[in-house]
Amino acid sequence: MKVLTCSILAILTAFIVCLTSLLVARSHGVLWNTSSSVPRGLYRTVPDTPVRGALVAVCPPDTPYFRSARAAKYFSSGPCPGGLGLLLKPVAALPGDRVVIERNGNAITVNDQLLPNSKPVASPTHPELVHPYPAGTYVVPVGRLWLLSTNHPYSWDSRYYGPLPDSLLRGVVRPFCPFWSRPR
Repeated sequence: MKVLTCSILAILTAFIVCLTSLLVARSHGVLWNTSSSVPRGLYRTVPDTPVRGALVAVCPPDTPYFRSARAAKYFSSGPCPGGLGLLLKPVAALPGDRVVIERNGNAITVNDQLLPNSKPVASPTHPELVHPYPAGTYVVPVGRLWLLSTNHPYSWDSRYYGPLPDSLLRGVVRPFCPFWSRPR
């Protein structure tokens, strides 16, 4: 009985230490990414300005569309308004950049450069969440960022919801303990 009590106490102590460590790390800008849009692992917020290709953490807008996406498990709950979770996405286009979404939906270009894995992919389970952003030519307006992961063809990003306000930016992030995951 004494061994069982000690084992339970040790497990409980380890759990409390891990939970406390995660909470302290989060308060210091450390983020745990479980999405396959970018390599899974730990990231830290750094005091940089977003540039094309930089990985950023953004709060999604608290709208019915994004709340539906959270309910469908496109991302988790978290510290953002409405209880929405942070999104970690690479910056594909900045204000003034020209984004072209081809009419046939096969590709997206930024400043005439083709973005690999940019073709929108239909979802059989949630078609209302993954309809492509309308085809056309767009100049990213001041105060907006176009986010798109070329790492994963199934990333849920600006190819579906368009550019996001940069006021939702929580920071540029850098990996410090990534665990590479292959696209599904």
